[in-house]
Amino acid sequence: FRTLEEFSADIAHELRTPLNNLMLQTQVTLSRDRSVAEYQDALHSNLHELEQLQRMVSDMLFLARADRGMVQIQRESVELDKEARAVAEYFEPAASEHGQHIEIQGTATAACDRAMVRRALTNLLSNAVRYAPSDARIRVDLSTQASGAVTVDVSNPAPPMSAEELQRLFGRFTRGQQPVAGGATPAVDGAGLGLSIVDSIMRLHRGTVTADSASAGVRFRLTFPPA
Repeated sequence: FRTLEEFSADIAHELRTPLNNLMLQTQVTLSRDRSVAEYQDALHSNLHELEQLQRMVSDMLFLARADRGMVQIQRESVELDKEARAVAEYFEPAASEHGQHIEIQGTATAACDRAMVRRALTNLLSNAVRYAPSDARIRVDLSTQASGAVTVDVSNPAPPMSAEELQRLFGRFTRGQQPVAGGATPAVDGAGLGLSIVDSIMRLHRGTVTADSASAGVRFRLTFPPA
């Protein structure tokens, strides 16, 4: 019950911010006559907030349906290294802007839902690019274990974290801190649902996602069961 209460409070808080922004922007825009360019700027600003709301509602709906066993996965043989390279290619411009480099090592094939796995990899690499310091090397390592299980590790430099902090990362509406010059760590934009979705996707596949931390950084491991 406490978890449900906290989750409901978090939802209300997360939805309130973009809604307040939309209302304020619209009220200011309508307070007097404006030029066409000013109206267009206001609409573009409102569109950005609406897109955030749409993503948040879509993510919450996915989590709710996954929790109730209403999400069906379409298994097929997927070359995970190819999917990882495709996702990495998408993030390369953002990574390059910060002097970061994404490396893919190893190959692996798993029986999984291609779209869901790509979504999980997208969330992990998005976090890595967002939170890793400038000039960081972000690694994606794939391998097949002797048992037949397949692992995908996404790692990047980060300050050491306790086991409790690592577990909390998978909570809903949990955000990390992004390091910046001067040692400040402002909160990062985003609803904080990305890792919760990764966790749900892996549970749907009867697999797991874990996180561990060391002096070298943080590593997220996706483990797919043998086909």
